Amino acid sequence: MKYLLKLLSITATALALYACQERVVVPENELELSSESVEVPSDGGSFFVDVTSGGPYTVTVSGESSWITRGEPESTDDEYTTREWFTAAADASGAGREGFVIFENGDRSDTLRVLQGKSNADPYETFTSSQVPGFYNTGDGNGNFVYQSYTCQYLSGSHTDGTGKFGVIENTGLRYFIADGIPAGIKEAQNVSLLILQNVGPGIGNNTTIDMTVIKTDGSLAWMHDDKNNYGLIVKLN
Repeated sequence: MKYLLKLLSITATALALYACQERVVVPENELELSSESVEVPSDGGSFFVDVTSGGPYTVTVSGESSWITRGEPESTDDEYTTREWFTAAADASGAGREGFVIFENGDRSDTLRVLQGKSNADPYETFTSSQVPGFYNTGDGNGNFVYQSYTCQYLSGSHTDGTGKFGVIENTGLRYFIADGIPAGIKEAQNVSLLILQNVGPGIGNNTTIDMTVIKTDGSLAWMHDDKNNYGLIVKLN
C-alpha cells in the first residue's frame, strides 16, 4: 500500500511539473494572427482567423470593406486564442476586390487582408486597376504595402527644387515605404529615377535608387512601374 501511495505521489508531481512546463503565458499587450491573408470565392462565404492576444482587443473592418461582416467569436483550447469568424458578401461585379480587418491591442495592431475573386488575377493588372496608393509587387503579388484605413498613413511633401516625395507609413512606425525625388508635372511614358527608403520589400533594398516608368496618370494619382524588378508604385501627388 505504501508503495502504491508513493507511486501515485510521484506521478502527480510529474504531471504537475509537466503542466507547468507546457503552459505558456502570453504578455498582456501581445497580439498575433494565425494568417496575414485569406482568399474567398466571388460568390462569398465564411472564413476565420485565430487571434492570440494577452489582453482584450478590438476588431475593425476598414471603411472600404463594408462587404465583410464580423460573426460570433469562438473560444479555442488555448486560453489566449480566439477564433474570429467573418462573412464576405458576393461580389456582383466579378472583378475581384480586397478588404482589410484590423485587430488592435493597446499599441499593438495587425491586419488581415481579405482577397475575393483575386486568386487568379494577374498582379500587374491588379496594380494598374487599383486606386489605392502604395507599393505593389507585380511579380507574384506578395509583399504589397498600400494605404489601409486605421493602420497606415500617407506621407507627402516637396523640395525647393520642385521634386516631391510620397510614402506609406504604418501608424506603429514599424514599416514604411517612401519614394523621394518625384519630378513635378510627371507625364505618361516619362522615365523617373527615385530614391527608395523602405523596409517592406526585401528585393529592393533600403536607401537605394530605382528607375521606373510612368505608365499612366489620373488626376492626383500616378502609376509607375519597374519592369526589371516587377515593382509598381501608385503615388498621390500634391
